[in-house]
Amino acid sequence: MKGGIRMIFYDQEMEGCQQETVVLKRIELAPEVLTAEIPQQMEPMSGAFRDMFYPYDNRPEVILSDREGSAQLTFAMLDKDMLPGECGDAAEAVRSYTEEEYPHNWISPVVCFRGGEVPVCWFLMILTEEDRQRHHVKAVFSVWGRFCLATFTYPEQERTKWEAIVKRFFSTLHIEERKDETGAGY
Repeated sequence: MKGGIRMIFYDQEMEGCQQETVVLKRIELAPEVLTAEIPQQMEPMSGAFRDMFYPYDNRPEVILSDREGSAQLTFAMLDKDMLPGECGDAAEAVRSYTEEEYPHNWISPVVCFRGGEVPVCWFLMILTEEDRQRHHVKAVFSVWGRFCLATFTYPEQERTKWEAIVKRFFSTLHIEERKDETGAGY
């Protein structure tokens, strides 16, 4: 996964900034297909963490986390057709399934973000684990007619920072131009 240009999103040295510095980098979520900006500290999750947090066979293609594993981002482009106009219905279906699987967790209604190149429909689930709460965002969107699912999981006490990071991620999703076998775009 290639990283690109880095930029400061939050700068704790700025007057009035209450947030720690967050530097963003542009990465390829799907090689030669999709890029987005994420926090610089997000790196491919180590094997031990991956086995602990995602112990199943069909793991997402991209699993990133901070060093401690407290903040996580996943991305998968599934082998399922979906047009951009079907994003809302698809997100509602994912939300319904999630609500059935996790009936004791609070789940928000689906919200559609249209502030970037790619329309994204998403919802928030609050996970209560032992004595702490974590926020878990599931985002659905279409790339090249395929169903894409991104998730963000982060500590509840970091929600202000991560709400801004998630929206920045949505607004920076960029679909690469498709190329034919000769390399010409279409």
